[in-house]
Amino acid sequence: VVGNMDGDAGLELAVGATDKNLYAYNADGSVLAGFPRAYEGVISGTPSLGDPDRDGRAELVFGDQSKRVRAVDLGPGTFNATLMPWPTMHRDFLRRGSVSNSLVSVGPGGVSGRVGLAFALSPNPTRGAVRIAISRAIDVAAADPDAPVGIRLYTVAGRLARTLTLPATRGPDAVLVWDGRDDAGHLTSAGLYFVQATWGRASARARLVRLP
Repeated sequence: VVGNMDGDAGLELAVGATDKNLYAYNADGSVLAGFPRAYEGVISGTPSLGDPDRDGRAELVFGDQSKRVRAVDLGPGTFNATLMPWPTMHRDFLRRGSVSNSLVSVGPGGVSGRVGLAFALSPNPTRGAVRIAISRAIDVAAADPDAPVGIRLYTVAGRLARTLTLPATRGPDAVLVWDGRDDAGHLTSAGLYFVQATWGRASARARLVRLP
């Protein structure tokens, strides 16, 4: 799994192993402080990274062959939903498996961070307005500081329902709100929508469900 586990702006990777250890690494390949951690059974499944108890602290949740489910608390302020591009098996809890928003830039200096975006839709599912929070890596923001933010929402038939823009936005984070209406001002119908976010040259996709 890939996501922020120490409260900084970077991403880390966590993986279980057949030697009964849970490993975690920083983006530069160094070992994350406090890891590896040894357990009683082989960790053959993929851990999940999230905040199941909603206390603002990220947890790594996994099972091992000692027939236990474990949750490793990663500390205060470590959970940031916009910095969790691949928090569970098949990428996210909808099992979409897309790598479009977890790419990294590799050059002479090694891994330099995410090229794409991470964004969260809240609430999802929804009956009303939706808050769209977008985050990009700090190094990417610095390289393209005045890039506009664009959101496009499509129906399952591929029809463009709504376009939202936020011009010349600086910094690594942005927030837009969709009021549930299409470009003509009509309230959209219940169903599944595909959301595409672009910020300069970076893009990401997600699914949104509108309830009746």
